[in-house]
Amino acid sequence: MQPIIGILFGATLVTGIALGTRLLWLHRQTRGIPELVIGLAALCTCVSGVVRAVLLNLGDDASPLLTQAVATLFSALFAAAPIGMVLGTWKVFRPDDRWAAGLAWSLALVLALTVPPLGFAPEARSLVLLSAATVISVWTMVEALMHYSKLRRRMRLGLADPVTAAQFLTWGLGMGCNSVSRVLTLGFMAFTNLEPMQTGWFMLPVALLGFVTLACLYAAFFPPLALQDWLSAREAPAEA
Repeated sequence: MQPIIGILFGATLVTGIALGTRLLWLHRQTRGIPELVIGLAALCTCVSGVVRAVLLNLGDDASPLLTQAVATLFSALFAAAPIGMVLGTWKVFRPDDRWAAGLAWSLALVLALTVPPLGFAPEARSLVLLSAATVISVWTMVEALMHYSKLRRRMRLGLADPVTAAQFLTWGLGMGCNSVSRVLTLGFMAFTNLEPMQTGWFMLPVALLGFVTLACLYAAFFPPLALQDWLSAREAPAEA
């Protein structure tokens, strides 16, 4: 089981770094906020996993100051990922809605307060962070799938293209996988006192869901040319 988990983590790391790097490069050209914050979110997700592994492998002889510094860095990176996603969700789907702006910034503030020693007590930090991150994943999933549904209706009138519709579908599916992963983690924390990264039966599905999440997001923002050609060819007979 451990080699499979290692392979999945490696694939997730490569996919997340590729996604984040390409989005930041795209931001240099477009200066768009979604490209910036979602690109940073993807990179923070990958780096936080590496930092967590380093934290777990610190020996008993490590200085308390070093341990606290690494733990704080992990908390900051782990919180930054959903912060970037919620700001991106607001800017992409509801940039003109005040309620969406209020919700996005409120969730971002809650997540920021989970970084020690800013706000929440240590025993509440993980629960609050994961709960807020779950809300963000579900919100993004719903928005993406709703947008996909709208584009499907417009496609029947020739007002939308299949590639764009597929991009929002894969975004929604990816965030659906992320939502399941968040819920599983919340349940794991609620019913066990085990360390997640050292529990194989838990990490296998979570690692798989993490890889599928980032793979779907990559396909959503940068759909392969072969997929674009296939979708366009599939739609062509219907238009004829």
